[in-house]
Amino acid sequence: MNLLFSNPEIVRNARIQLRPGRMIAAAVICAVASAVTWASIMHADVTITLDGLSGAGAVFALILNVQVAVLLIGGGIYCLQSVHREKELNTFDYQRVTRLKAVELAFGKLFGAPVATYFVVLCLMPVALVGAIRGHVPARLVAEAYIVLLLGSIAYHSLALLISIVESRGGGAMGIVLFLAVVGYTYSGFQSTGSWRIHGVTPFVAGDLVGNGPNGYLIDLFFGVRVSHVIVLFMMYAVFIAWFLLAATRNLKRDPSVYEVYSPPQAFGFALYVILLMVGFFPWKTAFYEGPFSFMGPGAMGMVTMVHHAPPPQQIEQKLLGAATVPLAILALILLRSRERVRRRVLELADGASGWWAALWPMPYLVAGVAVAGAAIAGLVGHYRNPGSGWDWQLALYDVAFLAVWLARDALYLQWMNVRRSRRPLASASLYLIVFYGSSGVIFSALNLYNNARSAASTAILVPSPLFALSQQFWNQQKALWVLALALQGVAAVVFVCLHWVRLHEFSVRVPTGAISDEKLPQHA
Repeated sequence: MNLLFSNPEIVRNARIQLRPGRMIAAAVICAVASAVTWASIMHADVTITLDGLSGAGAVFALILNVQVAVLLIGGGIYCLQSVHREKELNTFDYQRVTRLKAVELAFGKLFGAPVATYFVVLCLMPVALVGAIRGHVPARLVAEAYIVLLLGSIAYHSLALLISIVESRGGGAMGIVLFLAVVGYTYSGFQSTGSWRIHGVTPFVAGDLVGNGPNGYLIDLFFGVRVSHVIVLFMMYAVFIAWFLLAATRNLKRDPSVYEVYSPPQAFGFALYVILLMVGFFPWKTAFYEGPFSFMGPGAMGMVTMVHHAPPPQQIEQKLLGAATVPLAILALILLRSRERVRRRVLELADGASGWWAALWPMPYLVAGVAVAGAAIAGLVGHYRNPGSGWDWQLALYDVAFLAVWLARDALYLQWMNVRRSRRPLASASLYLIVFYGSSGVIFSALNLYNNARSAASTAILVPSPLFALSQQFWNQQKALWVLALALQGVAAVVFVCLHWVRLHEFSVRVPTGAISDEKLPQHA
């Protein structure tokens, strides 16, 4: 009960944001906006249709989308500022030492910070419900839409809270940009008409639910199995809320200098879960379909029949590996250790935290993640491909190996840079990496080095982009050169391992003899 109804953090935010004057002003503004919307749509000269609904139903659909925007984006920004603002005001340490457990403080931030947006959504409910009733929208669809709105907003708010916890001082604007980028990508990145057989995953899909009609359902395909999109959303939201709250409660009462978003096994599991969703919702059967298909042509052409030719299996594998690069890169960033964490590990573990095995970090988990994801993708492509399609297992394994070595090289570079003495070492290292890839890509494109097998293999020594366009023809023509590019990527990774080991050894040298004892170990908050 203390998580919500008597949570001190929720009560504190409610007293600040829900003062009588503010509540009256918000209610009046919502009432006026509702009346204007109703009059504009119901008395318009032309019929206004929104999400497949017209008349009073269109009023409901419009208000529903406004509620989604207010709660999702407005509430997300409040959550982004919930912890970050406390750090800026130097009051966060007082909250960390309170008697509230980490989970209680997390729930207080999650539901207390956006409490004003919840009030605005409630103020818009009367006109929305009247529009739904008069527009004959089924009660089941209305209930599903608002459950999606609530659970989806909580999932995104949990992510915003996590970003607010881990971002450093002065990074508030960057956190907002990152959050809005995630919302925008998930809004348009996974659509049933695109590369994945899943409808929208943001709460804005609530409008599609009510506009789909009383007898229709939004259907997704998970490994070829038809699943209701509502059930998919409920499960995805619940699991992501659990993942984000796990990370928030792990770090909320810790010293910010030793934040660790997830433990290594947890980060590994999170990356594999995201890859499972990508692989599961990929249209395996239709991607390899060979045969005729019909569609309605423009004008008076009527039905037009054409023959569909499936792309080469290697192209589909490379596309999925490119999609899996995003969660694997996130895994690498989560596993990176800061300078302070490395220093404390050296104090606690002595030579065990500064040897060659420690210098390989975070390569073991990253290579394991690429191996699991690559094996699953290659195995599924080999299973679903058409007989005689020219599937080359050697090239498929090369793609996986190249991805593993490339990600390991960049992760080792970032880890080495992250333990250097600098104000923002990770930001600087990321900027250098972006400039390197951007300038290299522009130069190679201007010189047309991607157009033949030999020059494309040569550019792969520096940048990974030729990997995702590597054809069977290029592979057969310059196999030795492609293997050399992989070997040189490995050499670069070894160089960064050595540089990382030198930096770790400097930490161990600074530890005086006899300094490692239980009473001298740093205490974690």
